[in-house]
Amino acid sequence: MARTVDTLFVAMTRPSVKWGVPIEGLLVNGFLTGVVTVFIFRSPPGMVLFGPIHFAMREVCRADPHFFWRWRQWFATKARSGLAIRQLWGGSQLQPSVDIIKKAADMPSAI
Repeated sequence: MARTVDTLFVAMTRPSVKWGVPIEGLLVNGFLTGVVTVFIFRSPPGMVLFGPIHFAMREVCRADPHFFWRWRQWFATKARSGLAIRQLWGGSQLQPSVDIIKKAADMPSAI
């Protein structure tokens, strides 16, 4: 069975792009290229790195337009929660899931 694509849905959910790369990727590329140029090469010709990095990002975004959005969401949720909470509860939430919560009848009595 052929999969139909809703053109309007795809168009309305596509992220805003500049030169084929979403704004998040463009900012990351500009920041990293600028830092490398200023602190490592110490010369403006280091900005030549911007082109190849941008081309690589464009190719990644051609297959998945939401690539940078997914990384941003991962950093906002999973990465911020830290390793301790994920080991304790098995997720990035601050409370245990319903499966882990014990019923009162299963808990030892304090009396």
